[in-house]
Amino acid sequence: MIMLLTSLSCQKIVILPEPVPLEAETPTESLQVTGYYNHQTCTVFYDARIGETGALLHDDTTDPFPCDEQEAPFKLKTFLFPAALGSSATNYRGLRLESRYPLTAKGFQLSAAGFPDLHQRAAFMFTFTTPGKWVLQIFFREFLWQQLLATGKLEFSFQVTSTQPELPKSTYALLQGHFNQQSNTLILYNAKNETGHWIPTDKPYSCPAGAIGPEFQFQATGNNIIRIRSLYTLLTEDFHIWNQDPNCQKHQNWDLQLIPATGYNLLDAKLDPLYSECLQKEPR
Repeated sequence: MIMLLTSLSCQKIVILPEPVPLEAETPTESLQVTGYYNHQTCTVFYDARIGETGALLHDDTTDPFPCDEQEAPFKLKTFLFPAALGSSATNYRGLRLESRYPLTAKGFQLSAAGFPDLHQRAAFMFTFTTPGKWVLQIFFREFLWQQLLATGKLEFSFQVTSTQPELPKSTYALLQGHFNQQSNTLILYNAKNETGHWIPTDKPYSCPAGAIGPEFQFQATGNNIIRIRSLYTLLTEDFHIWNQDPNCQKHQNWDLQLIPATGYNLLDAKLDPLYSECLQKEPR
């Protein structure tokens, strides 16, 4: 059985004190933003704009933006979160909304032609932060997602809790667990608390390695590679993998690679072949 120790950044949303209003533009404490994403034309509309001071202002006269427009007040992306190799789970697809303004899942709505209250049919929805960004990410099973894209337009509504741009505060979690390659089972010694942080727990739980969902997916892909996929920011610091066999220590070696992707982060640990072989043996 292999023991895993790795770290990730899973920051919670922190609502900071209301900023001092500026004379030219007086921001509100929060703002409900509505708009749409048109898959066929790859355009996005928001009824908001960025003022000269950087404050977010309501404005329903703005023009739609191309999907890749850098000057838009928000970045909206589609993504694919693939199922673990060899698993029977489905792929997930959806929308990822990135913002310089604090986001909340409260009041979020999504609809399409023939699909009212679409947000209630989502498989997962998360709000979290990455360096410099506030993120809202909503996941749908791939079959449903393809049906949604065929409608041409997805309408959405979401809330920012402050109309002033804010840098999110980073928090980190150190995850630890066991991986049984024979049964492809992961035993994790962490759990999420009521604020959404991953913390150590004295009640570990066991599940198929690829079945935890988009927050944390762990698998052996072959070619001596251990792959970790997560919607959170993964870090190479503090990564460690070992077993109880002292004879394996002399072969302990690996290379880490962070692979960029839209909608998730990927960390590959390529083990030295001798070390990988030793890890799969039962200690004597």
